[in-house]
Amino acid sequence: MSMTFKRPIYLMFSIAFLTVATILGLSACNSGPEKRISTSDPVDSQSALDILSQADRIILKKAVFSFGDHWDVVVDGKTIAIIRGEAIHLIGDTYSMYTASGNLMGREGEEFRIINHQAKVYDEYNHLSGYIDEQIFSWLYTFNIKDVQGRTKGTLRQDFALTLSGSIKDASNNDVWTFNKALFSFGAELTLERKQENPSVSSMEAIWMSVIVNEIATARDEKRDQQ
Repeated sequence: MSMTFKRPIYLMFSIAFLTVATILGLSACNSGPEKRISTSDPVDSQSALDILSQADRIILKKAVFSFGDHWDVVVDGKTIAIIRGEAIHLIGDTYSMYTASGNLMGREGEEFRIINHQAKVYDEYNHLSGYIDEQIFSWLYTFNIKDVQGRTKGTLRQDFALTLSGSIKDASNNDVWTFNKALFSFGAELTLERKQENPSVSSMEAIWMSVIVNEIATARDEKRDQQ
């Protein structure tokens, strides 16, 4: 009689113990990579960032076939960095940019809301450096780039054109970058051109805004085609 009651109790405690151990183990596994979400070679990361900051033209090429999204960041015919779509613990779905040697240059992590889209922007040390918000009450795509205090530094505005194109303007409504998507290309190809010597919107911010607007536009086009 006593054994009949002890076995279920023993099993219940065993299951509870294993469940707690599993949760703790997963938590330990998930907390580990968070400490490594940062560049391991600041000199290498800064060197690539400097090239992008000095570039007058940046071409973003999205691979047709890849495991997850993959973009090449090209300056003067040379691949300076790559962007990969990833799922990062605590940040969520992100695009992460790396040097050719695999060192982090920055990330943007998207937060999908009911009303609009917002992305948090991180630097090479995984420090929050700003936000990108979509203005939904506009006919064409419009995104704001903001600093960590929420102040608007610039605005991406889509042009009315056959292909995805437009400009990134500063707070005074002056063009600092233009972007244009090739009409015919495998994958996607976006060209960014700098319009000011020292733009208030950095090359990294211009890249993130251009990639985000392309992905959102592509997703909406695909959804519309399926309807």
